Amino acid sequence: MYFSGLRRSIQSLEEKKFYDIAIHFLETEGYKDLSIVDGSGDGGRDVVCSRKDMRIQLSIRKNWQQKINDEAKKTLAAGKHHFIYVTNVAIREIDKDIFMSEAYKYKGSVEVSIRDLNKISTSLSKARYVEQTYVLLGLRIDNRLIATPKEVALSNLLLFSPEARALKENIVESNLLAILYKSGSITDVELIEKASDSLPGSVVTNKNEISGALRRLIGRNIISSSHGLLNLSDAEKKVLMAAEGEYLLSIDGDRKNILEKYELDEPTLDRIIEIALEISSREKQLNGDGDLEDELARLISEKKLNRRKQEFYDDLSKLTFARVQLYGKTLDHIFNTDTFDVYRALGNNTQVLLILDSSVAMPMLFGLAFGNVHSRYGASSKALHELCKAHGISLMIPRYYVNEMASHGQKAISYLETYEELPDEARDVLKASGNAYLAHYSNIAETLKNNGVAISLSGFLDYFGVNKNTALGNIEQRIETILLEFGINIMPSNKWSQVARSRVQEKKKLGENRILIDHDASLLTLLSEDTEKSYIFATWDGILMDLVEGTSRVYADNPSKIIDFLGMASGSSFESDKSYSLLSSLIYCDEKRVADLAAKIESIHTKQMAFQLREFSDRSRVKQGSNWHLSNESINEFFAIVTE
Repeated sequence: MYFSGLRRSIQSLEEKKFYDIAIHFLETEGYKDLSIVDGSGDGGRDVVCSRKDMRIQLSIRKNWQQKINDEAKKTLAAGKHHFIYVTNVAIREIDKDIFMSEAYKYKGSVEVSIRDLNKISTSLSKARYVEQTYVLLGLRIDNRLIATPKEVALSNLLLFSPEARALKENIVESNLLAILYKSGSITDVELIEKASDSLPGSVVTNKNEISGALRRLIGRNIISSSHGLLNLSDAEKKVLMAAEGEYLLSIDGDRKNILEKYELDEPTLDRIIEIALEISSREKQLNGDGDLEDELARLISEKKLNRRKQEFYDDLSKLTFARVQLYGKTLDHIFNTDTFDVYRALGNNTQVLLILDSSVAMPMLFGLAFGNVHSRYGASSKALHELCKAHGISLMIPRYYVNEMASHGQKAISYLETYEELPDEARDVLKASGNAYLAHYSNIAETLKNNGVAISLSGFLDYFGVNKNTALGNIEQRIETILLEFGINIMPSNKWSQVARSRVQEKKKLGENRILIDHDASLLTLLSEDTEKSYIFATWDGILMDLVEGTSRVYADNPSKIIDFLGMASGSSFESDKSYSLLSSLIYCDEKRVADLAAKIESIHTKQMAFQLREFSDRSRVKQGSNWHLSNESINEFFAIVTE
């Protein structure tokens, strides 16, 4: 959908601007460590990269035939046999064929790969590259995408299905085992680097996926770690040895035929087969464009096989390894899932906002504010925060949910004096409190205490502007200021529709706070009526999830599921094995089993009763031993005593 516009823009670029686009294009082709070398001002520039066996030339020269011959001569003089010619001139295939057969002077000596305007425009118009290309060109991208039902279905499958995640993890693990089998003892840094180089897709994403896979394999004792080196277990070595033997046996006859027919040495053929296997596994053409394809073409040129190149490609494609093409399409899709798949899954809209309700916003607020505590709240908040940044998704909190956050703070301050009198075991139970401030303070204070740092509940609340005599509006302002510091924006309050309010009221429990229903109705109205944007809504409220279900522009779920959803697409910068339940350990999850006990403790509203609970706890521990702890039964016993 973007090809024609990009083609016109790239064709009209002045020299230096084209070089920026050309470097971006080469990066998408898989070339690494690219940098431009100062040229002679003849309408071209050399580019160096991690590959030292070839030359790359960028050019805006209209006389491309003469330029290619000139650069081929320089390539041969440099002792190299392959160069890449990248130009913003459109070259017809028929003109290219005539030139290569009749006018190219270095046939059989220097292999040339031409990347012209049409090739560059086609590649950069792909969904995963077009946005950055538009930025480099200074163009505005349309907010609406055009996608076929098949593309939308595929994006949903890749992002939401457990099968896609399981397959991706299996591929990464298998890759690690294969590399370690071939390399022997190796450090974790070296293994991760090798695996990242061998996998398609985003390098950053792959490294994080690989780190998680490596930990899983070590945890299952398939890989051992000793003295800084990694090794395969003896059992896994036997499995891989058997698999390798079966593979080598299956291709042995094919290899002998190729060796004899083309008079190749074994190391060269082994490398050619390795390259061809990787290209085939990605379901690409052996004679196509890309880093690996170029290396294959160079080897063919070095062995003086250019005149038999097509025959050689045909023979390679018939080898036993060609069966991996059956899996190529799936592998390529899995590792190239990106932000545009997120857009397609959310109604083909490139404007995506992630809205947090108060139940999610408060843990994120505490986690980001006390990120140095290294608590699960800090780690999980950072994960969701970083994922949104990686995908260019804005984090938003409606002002009415900020109001709820401030109200929670006021309730916590009213409990302050009672809290100070509670015994330690009762405070510990408040990790499961329904009040987010009490719950997260209990966790954060414990972590800080283990690090030799003390923070009181009053000090914790004061950081968020929550003081005994502070007005609700002032608390809101303080919370907004902190959120903005972390790049989380505040959405103005919107009016709710009567239809939306009736739907919320019908689903909520009788006696639900009227103001809270108004807030949820406002959010439902926004998600239902704003058709210009797509939304991800992070909430623990199953009723709200149900109310927006079926709206193609909206994905509503709990934070851990959203992390899984966004983490399947390239651009993420967190470790994937954390994604399953990063946020599920908040106050609504693993502490839920003691939430009832926490609620009973919170019903203690006087300093005197809190002091009595401390005495009751001390007596019980003396009587029943050091393993005694507060439970529903013991707290019920306490209430029975104090109410006699």
